[in-house]
Amino acid sequence: MLFSCENDLEVIKTITATIELPKQSAEDIEVIYSDSAKIKLKITAPKLELYQESPEKSHYEFPEGIRVYFYNPDKTIKSKLSANFAIHYISDNLWEAKNNVVAINQTGEILKTEQLFWDQDNKIIYTNEFAKVIDDKSQITGHGFIADESFNNWEFKKVTGIINIEEN
Repeated sequence: MLFSCENDLEVIKTITATIELPKQSAEDIEVIYSDSAKIKLKITAPKLELYQESPEKSHYEFPEGIRVYFYNPDKTIKSKLSANFAIHYISDNLWEAKNNVVAINQTGEILKTEQLFWDQDNKIIYTNEFAKVIDDKSQITGHGFIADESFNNWEFKKVTGIINIEEN
């Protein structure tokens, strides 16, 4: 009787691989951020997961999507955002929204892209991906986009699009 033993590295890696599981998980969440008793923003999501790689490095994931509402001081909605997936990198104060990202500002302009970052420290939103801004008069597209966090003042880096101009 003969026996043979073979070490297949891929099989060993699969067997010994550790699965990263969330440290905490919650469902149907609603988080309200306020300053001086005034609501600044509200986040709702079907699911929230906290991952902690180390004591200094952790992030929240919203694997089933997210909705974010930014408020004016008078409690009216300033802008809103939705995405099918989001991550909040806690130590960097950076949010990443992915997959079917839609942002709408107070004037009704709509931003559509597949990836959008929100840098809380610098109070900007941006993407290097394809993006589209639509309003009732125009549709502007391009690669690379940056705006203030309220999505009121914005610009494209490489712009294309159609703008309707009224003749006088």
